[in-house]
Amino acid sequence: MTSAGGHARPASRGSSAERFAALDGERRVELLRRLVAAGRLEAIPDVVPPRDPSVPVRLSPAQEDLWVFESLYPDTAALNLCCSYHFDGPVDPADLEAALTIVQDNHDSLRMRIKGEVGDLRVEFPPAEPFELERLDLRGTGVGLREALHAFSRRTFDLDGGRLIRGRFITVDDTRSTLVLALHHIATDWWSFDVLHGELAEAFRAVRDRTPDRAGQRLRRPVIQYADFAGWQRELEAAGVFDAQLAWWRRYLADPPRPLTVGSASQGGEFGVEQIVFRVGQDTEATVRALARERGATVYGVLMTAFAVFAHRMTGERDLITGTPVANRSAKGLDRVIGYVMNSVPIRWHFGADTTFAQLLSGFTAGFPEVLAHADVPVGRIVRAVDPVRVAGRSPLFQWVFMHLPRQESVARLREIADPERVHTGGEHDLIGIVRDSDDGFEASLEVRTDLYAPEVVRAWAEAFTTLLGSLVAEPDAPVAAAGLVPPGELPLSPAHPAGASTDGTTGGTTGGTTGGTTGGTGVESPFTSLPELATGQAARTPDAVAVESDGERLSYRELLERADGLAGVLRERGAGPEQVVALALGRSVDLVVAILAVQRAGAAYLPLDLDHPLERLAYQIEDAGARLLVAEPGVLPGLAIERLSPTASAPGGPTPAIRPHDAAWVMYTSGSTGRPKGVVVGHAGVASLTRTLVTAFGLDAGSRVLQLGAPAFDISVAELCMAFGSGGTLVVPPSGPLIGADLGHVLRERRVTFALVPPAVLATVPPGDYPDLRGLASGADVCPAELVSAWAGVRFWNAYGPTETTVAASVSDPLTPGGGLPPIGRPLAGQRLYVLDARLRPVPVGVPGELYVAGPGVARGYLGRPGLTAERFVADPYGPPGERMYRTGDLAHLRADGQVQFLGRADDQVKVRGNRIEPAEVEAVLAGHESVAGAAVAPRDGRLVGYLVPREGRSCDTADVLARAVAALPAPMVPSDLVVLDALPLTPQGKLDRAALPAPPVAGLSGRPSREPATDREATLCALFAELLGVPGVGAEDDFFRMGGDSITAIQLVSRARTEGLGLTPREVFAARTPAALAAVARASTRTVTDSPAGRFPITPIMHWWREHGGPLGTFTQSLAVPVPAGVDEERIRAALRTLTVRHAALRTRLLRHASPHASEGWELEVLPPEEAPEVPLSRVAAGPGQAPSDPARDAPGADPRHAASRPDAVPPLDPGSGRMLAAVWHEPDRLVVTAHHFAVDGVSWRLLGPELEALLRSPGSGGPAQGTSFARWARLLAAEAERPERVAELPFWEETAAGETLLPPGWKGRGGPRTTLTRRLPADLTEQVLTHLPAAFRCGPDEVLLTALAIAVTRWRGGTEVLVDVEGHGRDAFTGDSDVSTTVGWFTTQHPVRLDASGEPAAALKRIKERLRAIPSGGLGYGLLRHLNRDTAPRLAALPAADLRLNYLGRFDGELAGMPEAPMAYAVELDAVAQPEQDGARLVASWSYAADAISTERADELAGLWSRALAELAGQAGEGGATSSDFPLVELTQSQVEALEADLDGDW
Repeated sequence: MTSAGGHARPASRGSSAERFAALDGERRVELLRRLVAAGRLEAIPDVVPPRDPSVPVRLSPAQEDLWVFESLYPDTAALNLCCSYHFDGPVDPADLEAALTIVQDNHDSLRMRIKGEVGDLRVEFPPAEPFELERLDLRGTGVGLREALHAFSRRTFDLDGGRLIRGRFITVDDTRSTLVLALHHIATDWWSFDVLHGELAEAFRAVRDRTPDRAGQRLRRPVIQYADFAGWQRELEAAGVFDAQLAWWRRYLADPPRPLTVGSASQGGEFGVEQIVFRVGQDTEATVRALARERGATVYGVLMTAFAVFAHRMTGERDLITGTPVANRSAKGLDRVIGYVMNSVPIRWHFGADTTFAQLLSGFTAGFPEVLAHADVPVGRIVRAVDPVRVAGRSPLFQWVFMHLPRQESVARLREIADPERVHTGGEHDLIGIVRDSDDGFEASLEVRTDLYAPEVVRAWAEAFTTLLGSLVAEPDAPVAAAGLVPPGELPLSPAHPAGASTDGTTGGTTGGTTGGTTGGTGVESPFTSLPELATGQAARTPDAVAVESDGERLSYRELLERADGLAGVLRERGAGPEQVVALALGRSVDLVVAILAVQRAGAAYLPLDLDHPLERLAYQIEDAGARLLVAEPGVLPGLAIERLSPTASAPGGPTPAIRPHDAAWVMYTSGSTGRPKGVVVGHAGVASLTRTLVTAFGLDAGSRVLQLGAPAFDISVAELCMAFGSGGTLVVPPSGPLIGADLGHVLRERRVTFALVPPAVLATVPPGDYPDLRGLASGADVCPAELVSAWAGVRFWNAYGPTETTVAASVSDPLTPGGGLPPIGRPLAGQRLYVLDARLRPVPVGVPGELYVAGPGVARGYLGRPGLTAERFVADPYGPPGERMYRTGDLAHLRADGQVQFLGRADDQVKVRGNRIEPAEVEAVLAGHESVAGAAVAPRDGRLVGYLVPREGRSCDTADVLARAVAALPAPMVPSDLVVLDALPLTPQGKLDRAALPAPPVAGLSGRPSREPATDREATLCALFAELLGVPGVGAEDDFFRMGGDSITAIQLVSRARTEGLGLTPREVFAARTPAALAAVARASTRTVTDSPAGRFPITPIMHWWREHGGPLGTFTQSLAVPVPAGVDEERIRAALRTLTVRHAALRTRLLRHASPHASEGWELEVLPPEEAPEVPLSRVAAGPGQAPSDPARDAPGADPRHAASRPDAVPPLDPGSGRMLAAVWHEPDRLVVTAHHFAVDGVSWRLLGPELEALLRSPGSGGPAQGTSFARWARLLAAEAERPERVAELPFWEETAAGETLLPPGWKGRGGPRTTLTRRLPADLTEQVLTHLPAAFRCGPDEVLLTALAIAVTRWRGGTEVLVDVEGHGRDAFTGDSDVSTTVGWFTTQHPVRLDASGEPAAALKRIKERLRAIPSGGLGYGLLRHLNRDTAPRLAALPAADLRLNYLGRFDGELAGMPEAPMAYAVELDAVAQPEQDGARLVASWSYAADAISTERADELAGLWSRALAELAGQAGEGGATSSDFPLVELTQSQVEALEADLDGDW
């Protein structure tokens, strides 16, 4: 079996192989079994025996795997293989068709059609027909060739009997043309394209030159066809060869590593595939070939090993798997077969700290033949056997693939007539590395998924691969970790922020760069300044300008300096001076500003104390810093033994000491890794750079009013002082204490703030709105979400970054724009440098994660009294001037293609929770100090800090007391939100804590145990109902109905069942309250439902009026359901069961009366017939067909199309609503009954009632039915009366505003009332679970909101814009009177109403917005139908409004075969019907996309369906962005910002 590198399994001797092939199939299988039993797999003949022509042709095992993949992901073009052939001169497309016909006749696989169902998939070969090319003329269309090729390549194939090859002839201009061919992978592989190229070239020349004899001589039909190979693969499978090989693969791939990812694998944009082409020079090629000869390897082996090292270095993984294709064609005759013969095999690699390239190459050369010896088994079977960790939307087992392509003679022959080019579809793998032999070095490419990796980033990786390859082959005996990824002498630095450029043009972004000149900020001078000198300079220039103001006080620059100098005099008298520390116990105030300047004017450094911290912690900080003086108001912190000063103290000042750059300016404490906080000493050197960059970048001037929001112990407060005093503006001091939400908004507006630096968690609480003076905002201290930028789109916005170990900030982003993704942390400040380095302090390529280092004058001096820790974190800068240091931040980052730095997270154990840096060891030390705790650990989980406790032997942890201890000893952000008790802490093999293996805290409703036991009878009743309806055990009082799998339909059932237990609820209350405890609190004593015996005539309902307007054949407006028939049931029992249904359910014996009427809304009515007058239910019998078992797996396959599964058009009895014949049935003997009902009598909920009832009647004729509630007739009369109520008429303006939304297509689209075309798409089980369960739970909504949001996103991406008008179907059973209950009533209750959806912004934000929009609809949309069809005054006004041309109907979860009306005319341009169907691996969401072919092409419809599926996957990826919205709090009025602030407070509450 030949691989891409030329390795092959030894061929069998010809005579023995031929004798083996001549045996019959059973004998061959028997001999193979003996070889397997003897463990002699290597002795299996390398031969392809001819297939038995009497046996039906089956798919090969590998083809069947592709068929399954296509069934799971029907919208993807990943399995399309396409190639284009460009002609520069005239060419006759008829000649190409003739040539393709010759090739097609020689290869049965090009004519194959797939029939049957899973488990019985067969291949048929229809008679040969001339190959017909599609034609496309681009002249005058404005469409480019690339666009046309892309569209052609993305069209999916129909694997259910459709052709698997298509071609198109494209006329580009008057001289140029292109042939493009697309084949489904199930019919070909890339090796086969080599065969196809050669034969196409030969056949075309023969046709063009009119020499068919030459074609006949050289293009003989191969003796071996793909069907022979498929049969041989089935024999290997039957003999146990695959099982034996899989046993080897299980050992080889035991405990597979996690998927390969560079960083977060989210640097890309929209899904697509792009190829980055580059060259490897002749010198490197020569060295590769020389090394291969020297080490007894192949060129492929050297390149494959280098690619594995590349994957290791880019991802940091030490245990990884790459994939590589093997041709699998060593058997005689397979070299000319077109078909899916190629296989992909996984190669496992292990890297140690000192592993050399030579060692890796030697291991691969020795081990690869054994891999090839087990490469018969398809890779899909290997994946299933190994069962690796799967990531939704990504290939399992291996994500990176390498191919080496030697020179291809067929391509050379083809170039004589056309220039071939592969058209990229792909996407099944994240990255494919391809190296091709050429005349001048190697041609190479990296083919990547653009939704994972941005092409501009991968271009840098191509250079990294070339550099790495050269280094590896030049020094094969050196550790691979020592090989460089960046060319020697090149340092990919982030260029300094342009705002920080000095007047002489220097920046801080170059090695050894210095600062100089002045910046654009008012009064900012260089080369050095300090905070007091900023104030002093402004006092000299503008002494009367306001420097600082609070609510009750305002100081000019002159007054500020006078007060500061007065306090500085007192401080100097008490001994303050250089390298001394003065503690400040002051909140935000003018006094604080004065004190900071005074301490530094005295030459000392200030230590800000956070008055909310425990006294013990503050005492430690004072002692550790050596502070001897405390500036505080009287009575503040009385327990501290330290000399005190009032902030208003003053003394005549003498000369102030000179401030030097390296002198200590402040000491601030951060969380410490030893269990104690550590003090960071920051000098004055970085103040000039900080001030110059921020003032210039943010456009600050003398008119600026900068908010002092930062707490004194938060170094953002220093930046605020620098911005105000550096620009000559005013520092605005708000009231002390927490400032968030509307209070902060009030300050911004009333205090006329022009600029503010706000942590993102705080800014998210502020309602965006009218702040007329606010010109700019900067976010800092935590990760800034993209949604925040969008929310403040009207204000200039920046993102800043800087650890405490720098002078506040190290970088600032470029101005941010909405929709730009996760904001970067930007570029370094002037004079500063940012490096992204690997573990050996070498630069990493663009886009590759590394640890972030900060260098330059802004780096702090170190940790106070911690020389060892200082030496560990402040290290020599190998890229800066001699003697300079850089700070190792512990943050992971990568350099973006635009030169900005992107923050990725923490490299060490330090964590950040809501903007607070936390050393786990400090928290763990407090937790472990409790007498009941033997060991402790903490980890962040979903934005919260979770603690894990191991109890002392023989004791149990008192978690409440442990928490109380933590509250007393730790700041609030460091107190864990949850405590989880474990038997032991998980450890790595090295014996260290495995923090990643700490379990997530149990989630209510998913943990397998009750959240808490019910405390009341009501709670107990509801817990039991939850468990019964959802089929789960042990429901607790706090378990979430929708998180456990509930949906709108089961919510209706819950309401009905609760009513029978005396509890009154509505479905809307179920959505809002969600848990037994909350529902028990809102439940009322249920009112008695009015039950009635329906009789006489009654009006049709709004949904029936809608159907009447749109028209269609009345007799075929039906739905069908298949139910099982128990063994022994005869025809009479079936007829009796059907009669019982018509007696019990009046809708099934209702007839439609049609009268002439001048009013469109009148003339039709319904009449309930007495049971004795109801027509007999027609019953037909159909015997099982030949070869079809009574329970045919093809017929009953799970996941069958819900629109067709239960239908047999040739056997459905006729229905006649005019005579009351609303029900009919077909008995597919002996075990299946298909019941058909007119849609006027049933809906989806009705079938959920009728199906189980009919099954029960067939088992036991005396079985009872559901409890009788309000009849459909009474409901219809109630609707007619409700339509006239003033409260209902008052909804009219709402519906008029809703109808103003943008439709899918422009008005006047064609196809309304015409035939429908339907595409069916099935979501994978894991994505279905996310969409229907986890997302609704995370966003506190229902599946309908999720599906609608994805639809809105898909439409806006499909046709542009930000909104869409959609008609939504609902179950229509929400009671609007207190004495009605239709939850168990059969009838067509469906409601339909328009909804206007806004899909702008991030998907998570759109979902929250659409959820609120839907909840704002009055009465769930009931009123629209009433006013549109039943009220004579309002109906004309609504009828005149634009109508939606897009409709969504979600049927919920349905366990059964329910069929609709595939021939019903189109009422909309697009109709989406979705249902969740249970299958063996979990429920799957099945979506039927019906569209008017006259309005939308198949390609565009397919594109829309694909966009919807991808939007659902995007939403699933943002489940962590969920949370409550204002409608979740119906008793109070809250804005979304207030809700998020409340959540933040609750998350921080222990």
